[in-house]
Amino acid sequence: MNSALSAALKRLLTETKIVGISHSKLIKSVRDDLPDTVKVSPAEALDGPQLVVPLEALRGLAVASAATMQADLLQVQANWAVARYVGSFDHRDGRLVLSRPGELVAGNQRRVLSEELGIAFALEAAQTWMGHRGDPSSPVWIADVDQLSQGIVMWAEQGNSRPDYIVATRDLHSPGVLVALVESKGTRTPSYASKSLTNGCRQIAPAVELTDLPGLVVSTLVTGATITSRAAQVGADRPGLRPPDDELVLAVQAASFESLAEAAGNGPAADRWRRERSRPTDEMPTRMRVDRERTRDTLPDEGPVVGLAQRYGFPGGQLEVFLGVTSEIDSVLLQPANDLIATQQRTRSQRTGRRAPGTSVEAQGAAVGPDGSVAWVRTRS
Repeated sequence: MNSALSAALKRLLTETKIVGISHSKLIKSVRDDLPDTVKVSPAEALDGPQLVVPLEALRGLAVASAATMQADLLQVQANWAVARYVGSFDHRDGRLVLSRPGELVAGNQRRVLSEELGIAFALEAAQTWMGHRGDPSSPVWIADVDQLSQGIVMWAEQGNSRPDYIVATRDLHSPGVLVALVESKGTRTPSYASKSLTNGCRQIAPAVELTDLPGLVVSTLVTGATITSRAAQVGADRPGLRPPDDELVLAVQAASFESLAEAAGNGPAADRWRRERSRPTDEMPTRMRVDRERTRDTLPDEGPVVGLAQRYGFPGGQLEVFLGVTSEIDSVLLQPANDLIATQQRTRSQRTGRRAPGTSVEAQGAAVGPDGSVAWVRTRS
């Protein structure tokens, strides 16, 4: 195997740290530039070193974006987030940083790189933040706001005032579901990192007030010297508690299940959940898909998995990038009950742990999320 590729794959699978900042000094600087009506506080779980496995972050990014990609290209590009950023990471002083090839990306693509990796690490942060408040055995369901009906998300016509994502997880102490809003920022410019956090808080504040749901804003600085995530809570200190049959809760779950199904190439299930996360009055154009054979394999710690694999040629062999789900989750995605899938995810999470340790990720050569999503990168001769 090419030595540079071998090193890149090892870094992709290795658990390491990024810098997390959400202390009182940072929050004071943010608060000083915001109206008094905007309540901002530290996201304490995100202050200090944050453990990450790059492949896990890319898996989350790929799944979260699967249902909002251009329909006729989706199944060709379903694993784009993993494939695009395979060689983007390096280690420095025990921390994760952008690799030299990543630093050399120029122009608009460098901005895109920072924004997309910013989303990846913001979603990781959101899961950590929600995990400290909810049931640790429950997955965090993630919905891109663009997936949801305008009748459900009433800020949809407020332009830039809406958040990027809505996240939900089961409460530990009641039958309810905790819900929160997430805004992501990514930048390559150190002097802009704190300013973008402030801008994110200002941007999400109207949606927080309108929905009475708290917001999490994460601004990630992505450079060859550091990957640093600055975070702030907007609104209440605790995610909003909604009943399990709340319209927004059901829509977020359905959007999350749709994304899982799209990522795994399960078109019938994706169509079903796309209808579920919408209102009957919503226009539902037919989603075009490329007819591709799904790949099936078995992971030592997880059992059978199914999804979409793409191969890329390089000198001396091929690189296979896979995105999918465990077969046990895939088999229930066609079932007409949110709670059935949520229970299956919870059962799987209780059996394997909320997040597989980095050593397990490296041993399997694959990242498996609490929701049952799977990603790997392998070389093929």
